[in-house]
Amino acid sequence: MKKRINLFKVHPIQEIPILKFFSGRVGLIFNLVGVICFLVFLFFIYLNIRLNADISASIAARQEYLQFLLKNDGLEVKLQYFKSKQNQLNTYAKDDARFLPYYNILVEALEYATNSPSLDSVVIDKDRNTNFVVKLNDFDSAIFKICGISNFFRKF
Repeated sequence: MKKRINLFKVHPIQEIPILKFFSGRVGLIFNLVGVICFLVFLFFIYLNIRLNADISASIAARQEYLQFLLKNDGLEVKLQYFKSKQNQLNTYAKDDARFLPYYNILVEALEYATNSPSLDSVVIDKDRNTNFVVKLNDFDSAIFKICGISNFFRKF
């Protein structure tokens, strides 16, 4: 039996079979795949950080808007009222016949007539089809008016 251990003696190094596998071209391929995987991992971490920043900015903007709505709750009601009135005005403008010039011509023509005929009713639809009724005092003035009515309708 030996009583001491010789520490100065060089022993041959036994090669591990796995180390042989990672040497040469196969090792180079595994190293490249590892670097690529690491870069992909870093890219996903960057995307995660950026998305988290976007989400937190969106949450902060949402909180700001909610605070504004809570502070100005009457403003929303006023805006809805204004929008409904604007829609009513647009509907009215679309259906309006714009008949005031026609009505003024009709009243002006009746003012210069003898025996002062009166305008009983005027109906103008959105296609500007006009119906009106004129009241006359007597039959003779009605006959006179029928003769001169062709000049009057040329204005329309």
